[in-house]
Amino acid sequence: MRAINKLDSWTPGTNLRAWLFTILRNAFLNEIRRSKGSPITSVEIDPDRHESNAPDGESLVVVGQIAREFERLSDEHRQVLFLVAIEGLAYEEAAEICDVPVGTIRSRLLRAREALRESLLDVGIMTDTGGR
Repeated sequence: MRAINKLDSWTPGTNLRAWLFTILRNAFLNEIRRSKGSPITSVEIDPDRHESNAPDGESLVVVGQIAREFERLSDEHRQVLFLVAIEGLAYEEAAEICDVPVGTIRSRLLRAREALRESLLDVGIMTDTGGR
């Protein structure tokens, strides 16, 4: 609905996907500010899933810990990891959505990955193999 209401702000010929993600990002950030909460609150399990594919208890604990460590990242780091690593956007698209240069996206992504890796090492979810 927000996109339809803001349709006059989109310029035909520009990246529609980036424009829509910008609206989505702003709505998400507004909701977080409003609730003062976290975007990741729990791990949901589908009870209708076939039992052989159901995660075991240890996997759920690990997923929950990864979610908590993701939440502890700065807003900028969470945002860039979400856009590039989870949503699979190109750096250029993420830069357009965040309204920053591509180089800023690259450096934020590097720092976000390092920060998440370090926090997962600290809580014992990952082990340091000496390489990347």
